Amino acid sequence: PRLDDADAGGGAKRGDEAAVGNVEVKQVDATTDVRVLLKDGTRVFADRLGGDAIQRTLNIGGQDVMIVNGRFVADRMTDLRINEAKGQAHSDGPGRFLYFNEPVAMPASGRADRPVLAGTPAMRGSWTRAMAFDDRANEGGGSLDLRGEVSLRAEPEARRLDTLQGDS
Repeated sequence: PRLDDADAGGGAKRGDEAAVGNVEVKQVDATTDVRVLLKDGTRVFADRLGGDAIQRTLNIGGQDVMIVNGRFVADRMTDLRINEAKGQAHSDGPGRFLYFNEPVAMPASGRADRPVLAGTPAMRGSWTRAMAFDDRANEGGGSLDLRGEVSLRAEPEARRLDTLQGDS
């Protein structure tokens, strides 16, 4: 997601001179019921958000940080730091991710409430200590490092269940 393509839910977007004049946002700080829609459709729900457009970073925090992008949901986090320039995301503390066979129902534009997640995800994972994602590792294949008590469960077919549990 591009940080300069964010819309705070019905507000003017960067480059929308008719709505806000010739304004370039370099930093943003938001608190209390933060809801952000990025141009690629990613939704962010949190209690706090700080961003630096020059450094291309976001610091997201709260009681239940939630990221929704199509079929993917990451939630139950209290902290998430995204460095778009490096293609990395880090979270200290516990969290969970879910991957559904169908996209999570969300409006394409405007302000939206946190989704109520229904159905069984095709894949889910949780961790208790930390998560690190690097989109550029492994020659662009990406890497996901989960720390603490880790649990992964995938149901790729109706009669198949893959599980993995560990502690790192």
